[in-house]
Amino acid sequence: MIGPYQAIPTAALLLCISGQAFAACSSSVYHPGGYSGDIGTVTVTNIDGPVGSTLSGWRDFPSISQGTKRVSWYCSSRTDVKFSAQGAAGAVSSYSEAGRTYSVYPTGMPGIGIVFKTNGNTQVGAHNTITGIQSNITQRRYSQTNLSASNKTYAYEIDYRLIKTGSISSGNIIPRVIARTWWEPVPTNFDPREYNILLGRGTIIAPLPTCDLNVGDTNRTITLDTVRLSNFTGNWLAKKTFDISANCRNASNVTFRFTGTPATGNATLFRSTGTAAGVGLWLYSRIGGVEATLSNNGTRTVTVSNDRAVLPLGAAYHKTTGTLTKGSLVSTVTVNITYN
Repeated sequence: MIGPYQAIPTAALLLCISGQAFAACSSSVYHPGGYSGDIGTVTVTNIDGPVGSTLSGWRDFPSISQGTKRVSWYCSSRTDVKFSAQGAAGAVSSYSEAGRTYSVYPTGMPGIGIVFKTNGNTQVGAHNTITGIQSNITQRRYSQTNLSASNKTYAYEIDYRLIKTGSISSGNIIPRVIARTWWEPVPTNFDPREYNILLGRGTIIAPLPTCDLNVGDTNRTITLDTVRLSNFTGNWLAKKTFDISANCRNASNVTFRFTGTPATGNATLFRSTGTAAGVGLWLYSRIGGVEATLSNNGTRTVTVSNDRAVLPLGAAYHKTTGTLTKGSLVSTVTVNITYN
């Protein structure tokens, strides 16, 4: 079960129009407040997926005032109508699906982008095709091949999808123009009408990331092999390798922090409270097979994969200062994790 959740307010997809008259046809878009849509309430999933992954399925963009996602024109006289769409500048990336390309626009919320597609609906003939909105590209120019009969309604629909663009956190929508669309009538003495598509309102619910240190790694004891003083010819002896891990939901990275008392005479080691003198604990990470010393307040950041973050480590006896004597080595190191 995913939780807790965080509600992220957004604004609304808004279709604003020019004030030109459309002599033969009237549009559902035109009213004093413009065409206002709502992305609704969206619960995003797999926020720990890679950049470019989807955060929602394709969803309707309904009109707040009319309760339908259809943008329509009612034509009282015979006319041929052409439709074009061009994405605005300002896309942050692109998204591909089923051979179609979409421009990803920022929503104003960190890590969440949005893409749009249009789909022909009623009485549109060759326009009855799905097309992705792309930045600065006139995506298509389909037309009704035969002059329409009088008293006909033409319509197209807009859908959206949310895309991951980075680390996700709460924030506010920044209204912006996403695209412009226009219908061109034939004969040309009928005035065309052009519309801007702008981001609008809605709610996005994102599950907060959670991580816990693996149960087997809490209060864990690592036992080094017993060695003889005569075997201690170098600075270290008896390496022991092991892993620690964290179990996560909706997290991308985990940072492990190690704290303890530094050894006297060598602060890169951890102090031993055992009976042996002249020795401390050498703790090191093994990320990518590279041994790197971990001292007091040292950190390592690991990417979450399949809901787990695994940190490979190693430990060994290490000389400090003074005469090395026989006895025990006992050292305590505390591990804390943070995640995003």
